[in-house]
Amino acid sequence: MFDESFQTLARVGPGDAHLVRRVLWGDAPLSEDVESETIYVSDDSIITETEEATEHVYCEWIADLTEGWLGGNRSDGDWLFEALGGAKGTLFHRAQIDVDGFAAYLSDYPNADAWNVTQTRSFDADDDAEESVIAYHDAAHLADTGGSRDTVMLGFEYHWNEGYTRGVVSESGYVALFDGGDRAGTYAAFINSEILPFASLPEEYQGALTDVREDTEGEA
Repeated sequence: MFDESFQTLARVGPGDAHLVRRVLWGDAPLSEDVESETIYVSDDSIITETEEATEHVYCEWIADLTEGWLGGNRSDGDWLFEALGGAKGTLFHRAQIDVDGFAAYLSDYPNADAWNVTQTRSFDADDDAEESVIAYHDAAHLADTGGSRDTVMLGFEYHWNEGYTRGVVSESGYVALFDGGDRAGTYAAFINSEILPFASLPEEYQGALTDVREDTEGEA
């Protein structure tokens, strides 16, 4: 069962006052049966017993129906995507984010700065040998990301939407706002304006995304 909340985030334009963007968010609980093992040790034996148990988990989620994206606050929230995908008869694929491209975009803001720059560099063509380099606070600079294509995570801060915004974005699709995005509508506006231009699906799913958009166009 999904506890849904609705909010009108923004009107499309002054000439289209009847068109609104709809953002949904809430908590999604899950109860599932799992097996747990208990080990008993005595002087002459070790006994393992398997017991049935019920595990309760929940995931905070947010979705923009207009832009067609869904986000959850747990890295192990695949069950949420599967549940909503099953209900709608579609698949959700995790997006990838061009962190270097986002950093280049931020460099146009006069007060933008980085507080974390994490880069992974390969030592061979097969990516069998890699190293991660992490720079924090005074050691982190937006200029360090320029054109490297190696940046996998960026901690950023700048003035966006007439307010101070601080957060982190990663290549894997993780986006968090620590300041300036405590309202669901504001967070959604940030994703749509600042992140989606640098987000994409893995190449093998690009065609599938196009098919889903065409099949569901006009549906509520």
